Amino acid sequence: MRSPVRTIAFYLPQFHRIKENDEWWGEGFTEWTNVKKSAPLFSGHDQPEVPLNENYYDLTDPEVQKWQADIAKKYGVYGFCYYHYWFDGKLLLEKPMENMLDRPDIDLPFCVCWANETWSRTWNGAESNILIAQNNSENKEGRKKHFEYLRPFFLDSRYIKVDNRPLFIVYKPHLFEKMKEMMAEWDAYAKEIGFDGICWVYQHHSAYVPQIEETFDWGIEFEPFYTVNRIMKTRQSSFISRTVYKVKSKFKEAMRRVRKLPRRYRYEDIWKDILTRDVEKKHALGAFTAWDNTPRMGRNASVFVGANPEKFKKYFSKQVARIRKHDCPQFVFINAWNEWGEGAHLEPDQTYGYGYLEGVRSVMKKGSPEE
Repeated sequence: MRSPVRTIAFYLPQFHRIKENDEWWGEGFTEWTNVKKSAPLFSGHDQPEVPLNENYYDLTDPEVQKWQADIAKKYGVYGFCYYHYWFDGKLLLEKPMENMLDRPDIDLPFCVCWANETWSRTWNGAESNILIAQNNSENKEGRKKHFEYLRPFFLDSRYIKVDNRPLFIVYKPHLFEKMKEMMAEWDAYAKEIGFDGICWVYQHHSAYVPQIEETFDWGIEFEPFYTVNRIMKTRQSSFISRTVYKVKSKFKEAMRRVRKLPRRYRYEDIWKDILTRDVEKKHALGAFTAWDNTPRMGRNASVFVGANPEKFKKYFSKQVARIRKHDCPQFVFINAWNEWGEGAHLEPDQTYGYGYLEGVRSVMKKGSPEE
């Protein structure tokens, strides 16, 4: 019998102070700093987004994670995927993950995504104005040290496993020169502690290359940018279409800059493409609540206009139905639990309350989602 579809939400830990962010961005910086200073850039632009009851929480308080886990479970979210920042032994924003080990009463499954890219002032991992570089050529000793740090997480009964293998996601594995060596070593280490290896998964759309697809168990269609990237590639598939696309893109970008407006996409258009393409056997499907990274990017942001809980519920229902019908990983990865700086969050806000979470609960409670 096929396992039920499980909903995993990506989880950002940058809602507490660390000394590095104080140095790089200013005293007291957290993700809320960006969120609070955001402002509308066009008519109907819903900025800033405000948490329900102005709940600008601090993740150094474990009770916050207890609250998050309780409402996630109540509304049908199976588990969280914590972003994990490891720079050749240097950890950043590790406290929320470590709180999970200290609080076995937080009753929610979880897994880890190693966000293995450089941190820079551009907020997109570009190799300019570097804050801390990612060393993607670690030696064996460094890779072993990384595994040993994660060992207690993997052994935790709440850690998500697939066929007795801890689910471990790598954000951009193509950046890591020693990826195959790491995979072989970690599989062996995992077997030494009672597992059947590691379930290797990749996330970012740029990782969808043959050598990665062949070696990993599966990839995640991380939305909305897996789809945006796919549309862009399709439009550039022939010389004529590529030329037309470049001309139109340059014109649109020039006009956008003159008018000082963010890039805008229609929410419905992206979901239409998501729901009409073929389901791949080695792809875990994704979903996104909304997207608006104005708090981080200002007038250079990307905004998906027209998002709301009712539309999300409709599209999410169809996405879950597709997963149930196909021989693909029985997970749906939602972007995101709390990406407030990118306008992608299931957590309740002042505009829609618990609307997005209500949508998840409505779909996951049903034996068969809406067709």
